[in-house]
Amino acid sequence: PIDMNTTVLTWGYWPPTDNIACRLPLDMDRAMQAFRTYYLSRFKNKRLEFCVALGTVDLRMVHTNNKRYEVNVPSVCAHPLLMFEGEGVILTPQDISQQLGMEMSETMKAIAALIRNAATHSPLLKQQNSSGAVAAPNAAGGGHVLQPSSQLVFNKEFKSRHAKIKVAAVAISKDREGAVKELREKVDEDRKYKVDAAIVRVMKSRRTLGHQELVQEVQKVTKDKFVPTLEEVKRRIEHLIEREFIERNVDSRSTYNYLA
Repeated sequence: PIDMNTTVLTWGYWPPTDNIACRLPLDMDRAMQAFRTYYLSRFKNKRLEFCVALGTVDLRMVHTNNKRYEVNVPSVCAHPLLMFEGEGVILTPQDISQQLGMEMSETMKAIAALIRNAATHSPLLKQQNSSGAVAAPNAAGGGHVLQPSSQLVFNKEFKSRHAKIKVAAVAISKDREGAVKELREKVDEDRKYKVDAAIVRVMKSRRTLGHQELVQEVQKVTKDKFVPTLEEVKRRIEHLIEREFIERNVDSRSTYNYLA
């Protein structure tokens, strides 16, 4: 049995990210499908997409030294790590990529996180050479540069200062950082149009409205997608005043009139 905690966010709250295609452990997949069935039964017109790249998994591990550990890993690292359950398992990144349906680049990032040395614990996986000897770890966590054909084994000499361990994901590349920044800018731009449309819609129906009332009405209109901040609404009001969709009331600067 597993426990699953899910956070549901709209695209307006969380910009779209590059999701990672991979097969998850059977228990995790069943839990996700059960949640999908439950969620879509309550919200008929919604579309639900799991962002595996943003999740983490807690695994309970009993090591060969009979010590128990709780290991927190990125979701994409969970299944590769579980594949080494059992005695004498030897796999390559290419094997893992094919069995899990993951792109090789994403598989290499997941493996890199698992073979990396940390300040508080040794790597969970190790590379070994063709003769079966385990490579001595270097600063990156492996004795050799990780290749698709590298042989990987579970680290029987694993040690940790703590019972709870957190395996950090490999930092994203500069190219991907640029792509994420571009996506955020697109989302911000899309939000501007939605706030503008909400302001015009409210003012068209009310004709004259105070600042605080206008902000509250705009937030009500947009709440199904996102809730703009006071500053965001204020900036868009100023923008629409410049474009002469609305104007400040002559008798009260905090009141706005709709311009037909």
